[in-house]
Amino acid sequence: MTKITDSDGKEVPVPKGYVGSQVTGENKVADGFVIYEGSKNVNDSNSWDEQISRNQWVWIPVENPNRIYEEINGVKKSKLYNLGIAGRSLCENDNLEPGIVSDYDNVSNLSNIGITEMTPDKLYQELQLEFDETIKSIEKYGGFYVGRYETGNLSKDEPVIQRMNEDICYQTWYTMYGKMRYLAANENVKTNMIWGCLYDEMIQWLIEMECRWAATTVEYACSGWGNYPNSNFNYINSSWQTVNKPSGSAIRIPTGSADFTKSLNIYDIAGNVNEWTLEAQGKKLRVLRSGNYYQDSYFAPAGMRAGNNPNVVSEQSGTRAYLYIK
Repeated sequence: MTKITDSDGKEVPVPKGYVGSQVTGENKVADGFVIYEGSKNVNDSNSWDEQISRNQWVWIPVENPNRIYEEINGVKKSKLYNLGIAGRSLCENDNLEPGIVSDYDNVSNLSNIGITEMTPDKLYQELQLEFDETIKSIEKYGGFYVGRYETGNLSKDEPVIQRMNEDICYQTWYTMYGKMRYLAANENVKTNMIWGCLYDEMIQWLIEMECRWAATTVEYACSGWGNYPNSNFNYINSSWQTVNKPSGSAIRIPTGSADFTKSLNIYDIAGNVNEWTLEAQGKKLRVLRSGNYYQDSYFAPAGMRAGNNPNVVSEQSGTRAYLYIK
């Protein structure tokens, strides 16, 4: 791991196997600091080619890790938040993480994760260890990385975090969870499906840094930049043509295909596809975040939580990954 000083003089930890972006607008924490997998430098002249072919992550600084988690009887658990017009407040429900969804986390469904002899107990142990290591990393390095785009190549063996990918849905939570670990470039980092508490922290970072994300309008601002039926914007389609997505239409777009859907260099948080997380809703459902291209932005902003059967396959549901330094 090396520390890079951004153009504002802030230090950012860049893990081995990755390079900090030199692209205008991507090399400052306040704008969304981007790292690319690999060793080749990325600048204004080659950025497009690198964005469609290399995995990318955006740094989310965490000044106060205590607002992410708490310890209950010596066991670390998430702090989860609701987002509303008055800001954010702790969730008062039965959502939790790490947690097991006993209605669905059976041996049959867990076999899709791709780990031999996975059981509910083993899954819980794996999730708890992952959560503990994540918190340890955040406390050591001051933050974590989030996938710049919605996770792609979900139907293939190795997923990607790359611009213009369309293979971003039609998989169960179990299949997606099993593939997220393969996004790590090497043994210096680990990747997984994002935790609900990290999703909250990501959105809080956007609120704090983007004027259009003022806390008083967080529930209602997404129609101004997310892919919803009531949004009107231009995007690049699968034929590599710039076309218009008119208001009143519901179109799933390739992830990262429209700068309209970007906030602090993170694409498609609002709308496009719902994003599965590791959060459990009681012991019955897993939690999806953000809205999708079929939902009205008023009812499905980026901070939205919705529980669903993790074994469901949908054209409206994908996931977002996170990365932490070991």
